[in-house]
Amino acid sequence: MTGSVFSLLQRLGYRKRACAGFTMMELMVVMAIMGILVMSITPSLMNFLYRIRLRGAVQDIYFTLQQVRMNAIRSGGRWAVDLETSACKVMDCGDNDCTTTADNRIVKIIDLAAYNGVNITHNFSGNRVVFNAIGTSSAGTISARHVQEGGTFSIVVASSGRIRVQ
Repeated sequence: MTGSVFSLLQRLGYRKRACAGFTMMELMVVMAIMGILVMSITPSLMNFLYRIRLRGAVQDIYFTLQQVRMNAIRSGGRWAVDLETSACKVMDCGDNDCTTTADNRIVKIIDLAAYNGVNITHNFSGNRVVFNAIGTSSAGTISARHVQEGGTFSIVVASSGRIRVQ
């Protein structure tokens, strides 16, 4: 009986589908919708990544300055952070004279190139932040700005040794 129903349907023009699945038109519509979603999300995702890079650089420098201040107090001597365009070097000034670099021991180097697109500027004399045994320091500001996103953070070091991010 079922054979006669199928043969009747075939004579009327109905065909049995060989395989079930999506048509090419359905796949094209789904791909177009996905493309529109990806294009609308990309700019905000890039800005998010730029902000993360900028915050990472600022936090790295901030915590390094805090660590250097604590090391100066703990050791009873002077410690310094040498600020260069591509790196920040943490130095133990063994003879308590941070102006000469020949006898200073480099303890840590922060590679600023790892934070792609972040520009670091400062206004410290001698390109150096120096902390002494009681935790006081040379005063100044370190500014970090991302080239594409344009956001800016400032790390303010007071002469009292207080370090804060603005």
